[in-house]
Parts: sequence; structure tokens; C-alpha cells
Amino acid sequence: MNTPTTAETNQSLSPDDLCRRREERNRLENEIAELSARIDAAVYELLVRIRRFDEVSAETSRRLACDASKVVMRHDADGNILDVGRKTRTIPPALRRALASRDRHCRFPGCEARRCDAHHIRHWADGGATKLENLVLLCRRHHRLVHEEGYRITLDAEGQPQFTHATGRPLPTVPAMPAWSGDPLAPTDAKLAEEGIRIDSSTSIPNWDGKHLDLPYVIDVADSTGWWMNSRRTPIWSGRTR
Repeated sequence: MNTPTTAETNQSLSPDDLCRRREERNRLENEIAELSARIDAAVYELLVRIRRFDEVSAETSRRLACDASKVVMRHDADGNILDVGRKTRTIPPALRRALASRDRHCRFPGCEARRCDAHHIRHWADGGATKLENLVLLCRRHHRLVHEEGYRITLDAEGQPQFTHATGRPLPTVPAMPAWSGDPLAPTDAKLAEEGIRIDSSTSIPNWDGKHLDLPYVIDVADSTGWWMNSRRTPIWSGRTR
């Protein structure tokens, strides 16, 4: 079976059909060109956003460098590499274990998160020593507060960290949660019993039987003055049995 060529197909069409086909083809070509332009613009915007993610602030860099691996590279005046040191941790593993044993969790007031970063109270880039007395555990959220949000940490006379809000207001130390050895819901149960409230498996089951809301009836009952009822010439529910 021979497939007709485009020329043979066009010859079998009327002038109006040919005109409509050309218009449809032009419309499709325009839509394809517009879609291609939109895709190019979206790709460009995505690349711009990716480049923005590559640019981090100085404080973010300092936070990441608090507890990270480092490789020292020495350059000459022209930027040529003279020496590449071996990869080392900013905080040695043995010191990291000692810090975890001392602090046990995030030292920010009220926080007991155990997945923490080691934070230099005086950053090593500013000459701070990498030793236990200059380190404190902070969870990722509070580590970010200290570096990017302006919170500050100082050591008191006993070497304990003191936190200061970005506005300069000191943050008080939060006492430990009181120990509770009994039933966790015992205080709540006692309060319910005092109020005479009994909660069981059917308490949250509503009495609704699935019928649609009779809105005019609800409005009539809620409107004690009868204004809404009297404002209509004929009540919607005329003849209803309630």
C-alpha cells in the first residue's frame, strides 16, 4: 500500500482546507517557539539560583569551619601552590570525644539535643585555641543562631558558657525538667475526675446521623428576634414539620 505524499494530499484538499492547515501549522510553530523561550528563561533562572547558593556569608563559613576537615595549602605571591598538607580535623577525634562526654547535649539554655556541632567560643580564625576550655556543644539550630543571628557566648568565672541575645539581653539558665516517676497522665486524669468528666472510646464520636444541614432552620433558631424570618415574604420551610 502506497502512502500518499504531502503534495498529493495537498492537491486533494480544497483551498479553504489548505488555508486552515497553514494557519494551524503557524500556530503550532509559534506555540513551540514560545514554549522554548519559556524553558530557556526557566533554565537561566535556575542557574542563577544555583550560583546564589554557592555564595555563603562569612559567618556561615566560620560556622562550617568550627567543626570540619581542613587541608592547608600554601601559595606564593603569584598564587602558585607550594605545598598541600594532609587532611586533618579542626577538632581532633580524642578532643571531640572528651567534649561529648563533658557536655552530653547542646548547651543552649533549655535545649537537650544530642546531635551537635563543636563550637569554638573564640573562633580559631581569630586565634582561639582548639582545646576543651574553648569548646562547647551546640545543635545545628543554635549553632546557626550564634553565628548568623548575632547571639553570643562568653565564659563566666567558673568557665561555664553564658549566652546573650542578639539585642544584648542575657539568656537565663533553664533549670532541668522535674523528674516524674509515676503515670505521665496521672495529673490530667485527676483533673478530669475532679470535674466529673469521663473519657472513653466513644467520647469523640459525634451524634450526627449524616443528614444535610438545614440552614434556614438553624438561622431561624439562632435568630431569637425573628428578624431574618420576618424579612422574607414566604418562609423557605413553609409546610415543614419540625
